[in-house]
Amino acid sequence: MKHVCCVLFLLGLFSINPVALKAQTGDQSTVIPGAQSDRGTDLLVQCQNTATFAHSQTDGEKAEGLMCASFLSGMSQTFDLWKAFNASRKQSNPPLACIPSGIRNQDMARAVVNFLAHNPKTLDLTYSIAAALALQDAYPCK
Repeated sequence: MKHVCCVLFLLGLFSINPVALKAQTGDQSTVIPGAQSDRGTDLLVQCQNTATFAHSQTDGEKAEGLMCASFLSGMSQTFDLWKAFNASRKQSNPPLACIPSGIRNQDMARAVVNFLAHNPKTLDLTYSIAAALALQDAYPCK
């Protein structure tokens, strides 16, 4: 039963919410990760704001930066959970990415921005798939 719950949790984390959610953040409308309309283009903008968070001017940019940072942190924790789940079952199915311990959210955001900028076809993918591909490229499992 525990294994079924873990699998359902992982599937739920990467599923797309059928309702497009929006949050009002000061002077602009910000897309919330996981909403149906989210694409790699949204991820790129939000992660650019994470990578330059200290220099963000508006509340909207800061909110977008925090959304990217939170989303990437959640993905990193999910990959760690996947490793622990496989170790407990004595399986060797690696996660999509192996993010080093202690990595900062800004570093992950820079890796995502770099990947998306150099792979424009990923901008049309869903938010979570674009993020997973970017993290997989930056932090491959060996």
